[in-house]
Amino acid sequence: MEQFEQQKESQNTGRDGRAINKRIKKQKTKKQQPSEQPVEDCSICYGQIVDKGIIQGCQHTYCFKCIEIWAQQNLTCPQCRVQFSQILRVWKQGKGKRQKMYDFHANEVNSDEDELISLDFLYQPIRLMPYFTRIWSLPFVNLILISSDSE
Repeated sequence: MEQFEQQKESQNTGRDGRAINKRIKKQKTKKQQPSEQPVEDCSICYGQIVDKGIIQGCQHTYCFKCIEIWAQQNLTCPQCRVQFSQILRVWKQGKGKRQKMYDFHANEVNSDEDELISLDFLYQPIRLMPYFTRIWSLPFVNLILISSDSE
């Protein structure tokens, strides 16, 4: 009778052992499967990227709105400073993804060169007294120069 019980116990633990091994294998395969997409953070706003903007050239990824605002001032990548002229926008729509290429040109970028103004045009000397000359250079800015000539 004891042999019968021992045989039955060894069969039960064998079944349980096989069931446990199957569960372990299933868990391992679940962990090995990659998730949908790794979470990416924008290095401009530090938020999670939902609407991607991928710089063509270096392939760095940002929020599309962030890199679009950046591109209005600079046509270089914020990370590696590679010049670019196109950004690929990738976003989810329903179960699928959509993408569109946007072109950026240097003439659309605000450059400091366009804003340079000659100072010769801005000031007008005005004689106040024989020893003082007032120069009107910019609105709300007045300079007084002391002159040594007595004309």
